[in-house]
Parts: sequence; structure tokens; C-alpha cells
Amino acid sequence: MNGLLVPVLLILFAPLLGGLVYGFERIIRARMQRRTGPPLLQPFYDFLKLADKTTDQIPTIPELRSYWMKQCEILQEKINQLNAEQWFEKHTAVSSEDFIKEPHRNKLNIIITRTSHLQYHIGQLRLLK
Repeated sequence: MNGLLVPVLLILFAPLLGGLVYGFERIIRARMQRRTGPPLLQPFYDFLKLADKTTDQIPTIPELRSYWMKQCEILQEKINQLNAEQWFEKHTAVSSEDFIKEPHRNKLNIIITRTSHLQYHIGQLRLLK
């Protein structure tokens, strides 16, 4: 009986101890940056907030396919309108100064990153189903 008690207690208290250690670590990190930091129990508050979230409507596979096809059509229209030089111009959300420092922030890069970001979220929705 005693041999089984320790592993069971570790399993029960490990999440509690882990949350407290993580909370303490966040406070220390904040103090090193001269900030107040979150409360010690913030990891538990975050977990409860996340656990309380619900989704009422998860799109079906045909709906997701329809959304995806619509986005593909819009992208195809935009792609057809731009020539090769225009793809490497600065994006409208980037200032001229920032574009000089970071020339990779062009229209082509925005399309690639936003498309992959959308795919990531579609995959998340699929896993929820």
C-alpha cells in the first residue's frame, strides 16, 4: 500500500506544484525586468479561463472546404492582377522606413504567411471535431 501511495500523490500534486513553480518563475522574470508581474496563481487562472471556453458552432468539412475555395478564388484574382515586380513591393501595412530595414516584408511574403496561418487554424478546427 505504501509503495503505491507515493506515485499516486505525485500524480495528484504534480500539476499543482508545476503551476506554482511556473507562476513563481513568471514573477521572478518580471521582477528581473523591473515589472510587478502576474499573481502567483496566474497559471491556474489561465487554465480555468481556457477550460471555460466553448465553441457553439464548429464548421463542417464541406463548410471548411467552401471557405477555403472562396479564399483560393480571391487569392487567384489578386495573383492574376500583379506582375512579378509588384510582388516584391512593400506591403500596404509596412512603412517605407521599415521596408528599407526589412525588405522581406513584401506582398509575396504576406500572402505566404497568411495562407499558412489560415491552414494552421483550419487544422485546429478539424482536430476539435
